[in-house]
Amino acid sequence: WSSDVCSSDLQVARDFAPVATVAYLNLAMVVSSQLPVNNMAEMVAWTQAKSGTISYGSFGVGSQAHIMGEMYKKLTQTDIVHVPYKGSSPAVADVIGGQVMFTFPAIPTIQGFVQSGKLKVLAISGDKRSPLLPQVPTFTEAGYKDLNIGAWYAFLAPANTPAAIVAKLNAAVASMLSQPEFIDQQLVPQGMSAMNMSPAQFGALIKSETERMTRIIQLSGAKVD
Repeated sequence: WSSDVCSSDLQVARDFAPVATVAYLNLAMVVSSQLPVNNMAEMVAWTQAKSGTISYGSFGVGSQAHIMGEMYKKLTQTDIVHVPYKGSSPAVADVIGGQVMFTFPAIPTIQGFVQSGKLKVLAISGDKRSPLLPQVPTFTEAGYKDLNIGAWYAFLAPANTPAAIVAKLNAAVASMLSQPEFIDQQLVPQGMSAMNMSPAQFGALIKSETERMTRIIQLSGAKVD
């Protein structure tokens, strides 16, 4: 399960038993290297000056990138047109080409473009910086904590799954996450960081993140239709 929040997520606590978290995926705010901005403060000033004349891309209506874009508009009090794409790759391509000004992809999908100088990363979601982009601040560090929207991946089981089975499954995942080589070889290259929680901690996370994301969606004004 990932941390996208929609109406069906409100049923998670009722219909599923939390088993184990696995990883958190950072999402990044990227702009073309041709844009005259190098950090969030400069980006905000630039978009405010261009309000009503620019657009941003997402990888679909209701996606994290859509919510982040609408939240950015709300926080900066700017008028920016949302352009939904069928995936992050075409959105990134149009950022590079200048058709849209920014989007919010996962870090591994843009590494080549960053290294070749075609894209700039202004900030990333998450509680800490990514080993892939250690020089890039988090949204919280940059002063925009409500843009801290990423994705986390985990295992759920049917609501009536016996506690002993849930505990056994959790222990198996915890064992996997305790192996540094798994983290270094499988998670970090994919732009992920390990999340090792007990079933109770995972249940609390579902509750707190559902409440937080519901608040953010309401504040952002993002709509599916």
